[in-house]
Amino acid sequence: MYSEAEKELRWRRHAKGRGLRWQIQRDIAVMLSQRPLTTMEIQDVMILKRGISHKKVTELLGEMEQAGAVEQIREREAYYYRTTEIGVTAYLGTRKAIPAKDAEELWTLSGARELER
Repeated sequence: MYSEAEKELRWRRHAKGRGLRWQIQRDIAVMLSQRPLTTMEIQDVMILKRGISHKKVTELLGEMEQAGAVEQIREREAYYYRTTEIGVTAYLGTRKAIPAKDAEELWTLSGARELER
């Protein structure tokens, strides 16, 4: 098994040579692989992490949904997005490939809303 430092290095090398758009989509896939989120939660996290607009996040989610990387599900009265297995293999390789630092950062940002209540 890899150490956390090796895992992070492999994570960065995996993104090398790919565009910023792909890296942002990978961040979205990481978030949605942890737990399903609403569009608003995804937008809020991406504004904090990458500084991109609500419109751009919605556009990226649409692209990822067309490609089959994410799917929209309905639970109770809300719509949520989650990563499909195709999305996991395309952007992450495996769920275990996510460095703890990145997973914790995104989890903290997406869970901040619950802490504010």
